[in-house]
Order: sequence, then structure tokens, then C-alpha cells
Amino acid sequence: MKTMRGGMILGWLLLVAIGRLAAAEATNSPAAILPAWETITNRWGAVAVAVIQQQAEAGDVSAQYYLADWYFTTEGPGNDPVQSFAWMQRLAQRGVVKAERKLGWKLFSGDGTATNVVAAVDWLTKASNQGDIYAQLDLGWMYEYGKGVAEDDAAAARFYRLAADQGDHAGEKDLARMYLNGHGVERNVDTAKQWMRKALNLNSAEDQYAMGDFLNSEFAPEGYQLTNDLAAAIEWYRKAADQGLAKAQYALAELYDTGRLGDDHRADCIPWYLKAAAQGNADALAKIPQLNELYPGNPLLNSVDPLAAQKQAAAAGDLGAQFDLAVRYHLGDGVPKDPAEAFKWMSKAAEHEISPVTKTIDAHYYLGVMYETGEGVARNMTNAFKLYQAAAVGGNKPDPFVRLGQMYENGEGVAPDDQQAVENYLQALQFGFFPTSDDTARTTGMEHLLGLYDQKRGLPGDPAQVGPQLDEIKSSPVLSAKAQFLLGDIYDKGQVVPRDVVEAIAWFQLAANQNWDGASQRLVQVEAAASDTQKTAASQRFDALDRRTQQSRMFYQQSAGFRASHVW
Repeated sequence: MKTMRGGMILGWLLLVAIGRLAAAEATNSPAAILPAWETITNRWGAVAVAVIQQQAEAGDVSAQYYLADWYFTTEGPGNDPVQSFAWMQRLAQRGVVKAERKLGWKLFSGDGTATNVVAAVDWLTKASNQGDIYAQLDLGWMYEYGKGVAEDDAAAARFYRLAADQGDHAGEKDLARMYLNGHGVERNVDTAKQWMRKALNLNSAEDQYAMGDFLNSEFAPEGYQLTNDLAAAIEWYRKAADQGLAKAQYALAELYDTGRLGDDHRADCIPWYLKAAAQGNADALAKIPQLNELYPGNPLLNSVDPLAAQKQAAAAGDLGAQFDLAVRYHLGDGVPKDPAEAFKWMSKAAEHEISPVTKTIDAHYYLGVMYETGEGVARNMTNAFKLYQAAAVGGNKPDPFVRLGQMYENGEGVAPDDQQAVENYLQALQFGFFPTSDDTARTTGMEHLLGLYDQKRGLPGDPAQVGPQLDEIKSSPVLSAKAQFLLGDIYDKGQVVPRDVVEAIAWFQLAANQNWDGASQRLVQVEAAASDTQKTAASQRFDALDRRTQQSRMFYQQSAGFRASHVW
């Protein structure tokens, strides 16, 4: 999936980048048609709206443009997107280039009118054909990311080039990126570098950092490294870092810390982390608490207060620091146990947008646990349920699905619903068995699902689906004696699947070997009624299951050191 340019795209989509648009006023339209924005505001800024309206109705272009902008940007009762659209449309129809571009974006975003992407592209294209840089960038973005039009990298590159050829630095950067990735143009790293150099002021620390970032590109989706200029990237990072740019200092520290500059130089990350942290860089501050463990005995760390750095990073909004600080207060790790502080920082961590493979999912999940258990906050099962739902959307761990299943099963924080309980347990089981991952949640979900089916609860609309679902469960190791017993019971009863004496005996035997209450008695009962053929088949089935179970349990125990324990 392609990644959008966050700041620029947000500005376009919300149509609030007034500063950027104001700067464009003097450069993108003929002075005879529309004066510069400063001239317009000086003329109309202190005039009553009714007077401006009269002049606009009389055909004054600057009055029309001022009204279109005022109806869009003013706060309170005067804000009227429909009026803003109407005046912008009149200007566009008179051939005012900026109005053509702005009308295009109003049509694209449905601002004051119904969304009409076809008309939006038409107006943006008219503005682009008259040299409007921002329309060219807008169209490039739309085609690159398939926003309202079919994705077309070649078209995107053409529009970016139009802007770049006019000396627009955003267009130059975009075109450099297209050449670097080979999107819409033949991949050419040298050409990419040339365009990037045009876009940047290489005496500026920010632009030196940008060049370092560009040269330090990682790997494309196709697997090849985009550039091999690590040495050059380091040079530019260092120039920016020497000018005091904190994020460049952090970038250098990371290169040392990860061993990209050689294992013997990893400890050289410390001064750069400390310099970045001293400027309040949240990423660097969050890293400080780990340095004593990674580089024990380093004299540069003697005066460092890891806890203070972690608190500062958390206060600056760093997700990892907020989450880790919550865990500290929960466990009493280096601080007195304080449920209220744990809740406070976990709440802040959960304010970050849910994103797969990040601590945002854990933050939502553990905040749900805190609401469920009443740790640091009044117990609230409804809030717990909502947070578990949010964590489940992230989809990177079984735990929230299991808790949702239990809440649906027991009617906690939500109306009882066996079907929803089963659905969530099945979702939890999709994560499978991995020796290096804690298996508690998956096992719990398995036990609850089998328990419901054993009671003929939550069954699918098509009973024939139960057999394949049980087969899917058995395709992963079943280490729990309770789950083994329930499987034996289900196959022995034959109520939700056809009775299978061989399966029943094998699973009861496994449960009995773990001394599960009642398993030995049921095993004796089923074997007493089984034929010799069934007993032989059951013995073979048990041997196969037992070998697999023992092997999986051994791997799980051996991997204990690799597993992160549950925080709560």
C-alpha cells in the first residue's frame, strides 16, 4: 500500500491551508483578473459584508473572491460552505485559475456541494493547463493514490513533472520519489537524486536531514534496496545533527544502535541519543531507559535518570513511553505501585490511533482490563467491552477476541449472545499455536468454544459446519486437559457431530493422562462398549496425538525465555 504525504494531503483534503493558498495568490493568476491576496484583504478586510456583497454582485472579481474565502473560513453564523462554493464557481466560470483549482477541490471533497469527482478533475485539469502548480500537485496525488480516479502512476509522474519544471520544491520531491521507486517512470536513482537536490536547500539542517533520509531509503516492496548510499546519508545526517537538529541526532543514534555502522560502534549511539533527548526529542527520551540495559557500565550514562527521561517522553506524547510508564506504575517497577497513575498513562497511550503491530492495540486491551477489574478507575464493563472491541479491530493478538467472547457468553457489558461469543472465540483460534507466543488466550478461547458446543449453544446455522470447525481446532496442538476432555465428550455424545468412538477414546485418554477430573471414568465407559477394531484405531490415534502434544509442549517450554509475559 502506498503511503500518502501526510501534511500536504491533509491540507488539501480539509481545505484549510490558508497560508499556503495566500502565498499562491500573487503567483498563480494574472494580475489583470485577480489581484494578490494581500491587496484583496487590504481592500475588503474592514468593509461590511453587505457592501462587499453588492460589489461582488456587480461583478468585482476581488470582492467575489473575498466572499468565497470569507464564507469558507469565517467562524460562527457567517460560515456558509454553499455560498463559498457558489462564489468560487462564478469565479471559475470567468476563468480565474485559482478559482478553477479551488472549485475542483470543493467538488472533490463535497464542500458546499455534492461530491463530483469527474467535474473536479475537469476543473483541476483546466487550472493545471494554465500552469497552476497546486492543481498539478493535486492531480498528481489523485492519480498516484487512486483518489477518485483510476490509479495511474504514469499520469501522476507527468503532473508532478509539470510542477517540478516550474521549480516547485514539492513537485521536485514527488518526482524524485517516483524515480526512486520506479513508479510511472523508469527507475533511475541518479535522476531521483538530481531532482531531490533541486528541491532542497542543502545549507538548511532540515533539508540536510531530508537528504539523509532520502539516501537512507530502506527496501521497496519488490525487495530491492532503493539506494545504497548509507555513507552519504550519514554525512547529511551528521551535518544536520551538528547544526543541532534533534531528529537528525536521533537518526544517527539509531544507525549506530542497530549496528548498521558496525557492531563495534553500537555504543556510539549514546551521545547522540543524549543530545537528542536533551532537546526534548520524544523518541530519544523513550530510548534512554533502555540504554543502561543495552550498554551497562557506560560512563556516559552515570548521570542519566531513566525514569525522568521516560516521564518526559510520555509527557511529550510518545506512545511507547506512555505504555511503559503505565506498566511501571502497575507493577511498581522502580516506582511505588500506583493504579491511578497506571490508568492515567494507559489512557494516554490508548488515545493514539489504532495501528496494527504497535502498542496502541495493547494499550486499548489493557485499558479494557483496567476498566473490567476496576484498577485505577471505577469498574465499568461497558467501557471495557468497547475497548476490547477497539483492540480486536487491530487484529494482532487473540486476547481481546477471547474477552469479547466471554463477555458475550456471560452477558457482561453487553447483551448475552452465544453466536457472537462463538464468532469471537473462532477469531481467537485463527492466531494458531506458536511456541514463542503466550498460548493462554488461545487455549482459553478453545476451552470456551468447546464448552458452548458441548452444551449445544452458539451452533452455526448450518450444523454441518461444526465438524470442519473441530477439525480446524485439532489441526493445532491441543495442550489443555479441559479442551481434550471436551473434545472427547463432544465425540462421545454425538449431538453436534456424528458420534466417533475412536476420537472420543483418544481425547479422553489424553485428558486422563493429565488427571482431568472424570476423564478416566469416561474412558473406561467408552472403551467398554467399543469393538476391538475401534480400540486398535483409538490406540493408534492416541499415540499420534500424544506424540504431537508432547513435542509441542516441549517446544513451548523451551521457548519460555522468548515469550513476553502478560502485563496484567
